[in-house]
Amino acid sequence: MKRSHSTINRDPNSLLKKWSRPIRLKNGRVLPAPSMESKQLAIEFLNWLKSKGDLSPNTAHRYLITLRKILSWCEMWNKTIHDMTYEDWVRVISEFSDDGIIHAVVKIILRWLYHTTGKEDYLKIYRLIRTPRPKTAMPDILSEEEVQRLIKACARLDFELKVLVETIYETGARVGEILSLRRKDIEFDEYGGRIYIRKSKSNFRCVRVIFYANDLLRLCEGKIPGDYLFKREYTTYLRLLDQAWKLAGLPNVKRKFHALRHTRATELLKKRIFTEQEMLKWFGWKTRKMIDVYSHITMEDVEEH
Repeated sequence: MKRSHSTINRDPNSLLKKWSRPIRLKNGRVLPAPSMESKQLAIEFLNWLKSKGDLSPNTAHRYLITLRKILSWCEMWNKTIHDMTYEDWVRVISEFSDDGIIHAVVKIILRWLYHTTGKEDYLKIYRLIRTPRPKTAMPDILSEEEVQRLIKACARLDFELKVLVETIYETGARVGEILSLRRKDIEFDEYGGRIYIRKSKSNFRCVRVIFYANDLLRLCEGKIPGDYLFKREYTTYLRLLDQAWKLAGLPNVKRKFHALRHTRATELLKKRIFTEQEMLKWFGWKTRKMIDVYSHITMEDVEEH
C-alpha cells in the first residue's frame, strides 16, 4: 500500500494534473487557472529545475505553485511572462507578498528565463530585485516535565500516538520520517531499538531509541517487514495529538510534532551529549544554521539563571 503524508513527498507533477483548476490564495482571493500554453512553460521550468540536481520534490512543488500564480497574473493583464518589465515583477512581488518565498522564487524564474533565452534583460532585473533576509523564528520548546505530561496524556488516548510521540521526541526525527517507517527499518539489540531513516528530506541516517524501546518493540509485534509501523494517516495523528496537548494542559504551539524535535535538539545541545558534527548527522541537518538557533536558546536559559 502506497500512502503519503502532508509533511513530505509533495509531487510537483500533481500541480500539472490540476492545472485547469482556479488558484485559491491564502487571503481568500481566487485567480483564474492559467492557460494550457502556460502549462507548457511550467513543464519546461520544472524540467530545468530537475536538471539543476539536488532539489527535493517538495521544493520543486513550492516553486511551481508560485510560477502558476505568476502565469495567472500575467494572463489577467494580457501579458506573457516574457513581456514582464521590472515594474511588473515588482508588482507581482507586492501582490503575492503573503507568499513567504516570493522574492527568492522570482529570482529563480528570472534565472531560468535568462538560461533559456540568453536575454540580458532578465539578468538585469535579477540583479535589481533584492531578497529580504528572513528572520529566523525561535522554535517552540517544551520542558522535560511537559513532555512527560504529554506522553501520559497520549497513553490515555491511543497507544500508537504514545509511541509516535515517544519516538519523535527521543530520536528528534521529523514526523514524516517516522510515519514512513516500515517494520524492516527497525532492529533491536541489548541497548534498545535502532531506526534506519531511509525516507527523508535530508540524508539516510540511523538513530536510536533506548528509553522508550519497550513500547516501540510492543508496537512492532505481529508486523511483517513490509508493514508500516504507524498505520494511520498524518492528519489522524495530528488530530489525536491536539486532543492530548489540551489534555496535558500545554501552551498552544503551531507545529506540535515539530516542537518535540526542537525540544530534543535543545536538550542534547544543552547537555552537550553530542558534538556539533554528531548533531548534524543525528538530526539530518545539512548546515549548522539550526545549531546556532538552539545555541542561542540555551544561552538565554543560562542568562536567566
